[in-house]
Amino acid sequence: MTPYDVEKKSFHDVIRLYSDVRAMQIRETKRENDKGNDNKVIRRPAGDNWF
Repeated sequence: MTPYDVEKKSFHDVIRLYSDVRAMQIRETKRENDKGNDNKVIRRPAGDNWF
């Protein structure tokens, strides 16, 4: 959908499109997290001592 198409649509249709796209993004993020990413980096604060 182009910006010109959005101008021709009603506010309700644009909000529904946005909510559908956002829901899809959330599902994709959840699916990626559920795949069991074992490559996560565990970080901890560095100490003040350089030695």
